[in-house]
Amino acid sequence: MKTNAEAAPNTIRVLICVGSSADAHVIGDILAGFNAEGIYCDGPEDLCVRVLEGPGAIIVTDEVLTEQLVADLVDTIQAPPELANIPVMLVAAEAPDSRLAIATMERLENVLLLSRPVHLRTFESALRMVLKARARQLQLHDVLEEQRQSVDHLKRLTDDLTRSNEDLERFSYFASHDLQEPLRQISGFVQLLEKRHKDNFDQEAREYFDYIIEASQRMSLLIRDLLHFSRLGKGADISGEVDLGHMVDIAVRNVQRHVEKSGASIHIGKLPTVRGNSTLLVQVFQNLVGNAIKFKKEEPPIVDIGAKKQDSEWLLWVQDNGIGFEPENAQRIFQVFQRLHERSRYSGSGIGLAICKRAIELHGGRIWAESEPGKGATFYFALPAREQE
Repeated sequence: MKTNAEAAPNTIRVLICVGSSADAHVIGDILAGFNAEGIYCDGPEDLCVRVLEGPGAIIVTDEVLTEQLVADLVDTIQAPPELANIPVMLVAAEAPDSRLAIATMERLENVLLLSRPVHLRTFESALRMVLKARARQLQLHDVLEEQRQSVDHLKRLTDDLTRSNEDLERFSYFASHDLQEPLRQISGFVQLLEKRHKDNFDQEAREYFDYIIEASQRMSLLIRDLLHFSRLGKGADISGEVDLGHMVDIAVRNVQRHVEKSGASIHIGKLPTVRGNSTLLVQVFQNLVGNAIKFKKEEPPIVDIGAKKQDSEWLLWVQDNGIGFEPENAQRIFQVFQRLHERSRYSGSGIGLAICKRAIELHGGRIWAESEPGKGATFYFALPAREQE
C-alpha cells in the first residue's frame, strides 16, 4: 500500500481502489487540493482491511469490482455501526445497468454512482460534495460523542451523589439515635447525681454540674440542627403556589413571644405569590425575622419586609436596624455553624442562615446580605416569578 504525504489531524482519509495507476494519481492530486489524504489500496483485500480503520470515504472503480468484493465490502461496512455511513464513490462503465453496481447501491446506504466516461470537473464536483458531506457527518459524530461522554460523566456524578445522599441519610439516623442517647444519659445521670448528693458538693462543684448539663444540651441542639439541615428539602414539593404574605404572617406568629418581649415593630409590604414549598419558605422568614430581633441594639427592633419585581424574578428583603456586621462576613454567615458573636451573648447553633440558603437554592433562587456594623442588616433573596407574571 502507498500513501501520499502525512495528513493533518482533521484531514479526511479516502481509500482509493482502482485498476489504473494513472487514475489513482489523478484522484490523489485532486484529494490533495481538497486537503484530503489519499490512501491507495493494493487490491480488494487490502481495501476491506483498511475500511476497518474508519476512513472518511471510499473510491472504487468497476475495474476492481467483483461479486466477492461487493459482498466483503458490504459485510465489512455494515458490521460496526460507526462505519455504516461511509460514503462510497463508485465509477462504473456500464452504469446504471451494471449488475454489480446496482447490487452495491442496493446493499450499501451511502453510494454515489458515476458513469464512465466521467469528466474531470464532474468528478471533482462530486468528490467535493462527498467530502463536505462526510466532514459534516464527522463533526456531528464528534458532537454526539462529546454529548455521550458528558451524559456518562453526569451519570457517574449522579451515582456518586446518590451514594453520598445515602451515606448522609445513614449518618442522619446515627446522629438522631446513637449520638443523642449518650448525651441524654450524661445529662440525666449528672442531674440525678446532683439531686441525690447535692449536700455533699460545694458551690464550685454544683457549677461544674451546671456546665456539664449545659454542654450536653448544647451538643444535643447542635446534633438536632445538623440532622434537620441534612434532611432539609428531602422530598419537598416546590411546585405549589405559595402566598408569601401569608408565609410571613405565620413566621411572625411563630416568633410572637420574642416580638412582644423586644418591643419589635414589623412592617410588611405587599408580597407576591410564587411557586414553592410553604414549610421551607415559612422557615426562611422565621429565621430572618428571628435574627433581626435577636441581633438588636438597645432600642426596639424595627423590621421591614418587602418585595419588588425584577425581570423574571421577585427580589425580597428583610431589613433591620440591629447591630449589623462587617461586610467581609457577608458570605461566611451562610455557612454551617458560623458565628460572628460569642455564644454567651447570643444563643443558637449558627445554622439558621445556612438553612435559609439551602431552602432558597432549592427553589432555584439565591440569597445574600448587606450590612455595616451598627447600621443594621438587609437580607435579600430572589425567587423565580411564575410564568404568567
